[in-house]
Amino acid sequence: MFKVIMQFTNGDSHTETHGEDTLIGALQRLTFGPAARCGLLTEVKVVDTLDCINFQSHWDGAKMKVTFPPNLTN
Repeated sequence: MFKVIMQFTNGDSHTETHGEDTLIGALQRLTFGPAARCGLLTEVKVVDTLDCINFQSHWDGAKMKVTFPPNLTN
């Protein structure tokens, strides 16, 4: 299981729990979907059951930018 932690521009946060079967869809929605394109999210982070970061993206002022893992950075 993975925790997807979202930080919003108003300072609020929200956590969703996903398995391997739904994680990719959630990341696509949160990194490239409407909330991300409108700048409502400032950060999306995925942690596993050992609290290791598996994925992270940040709002760079124009779009959500993947910052971890390094092979996915744009």
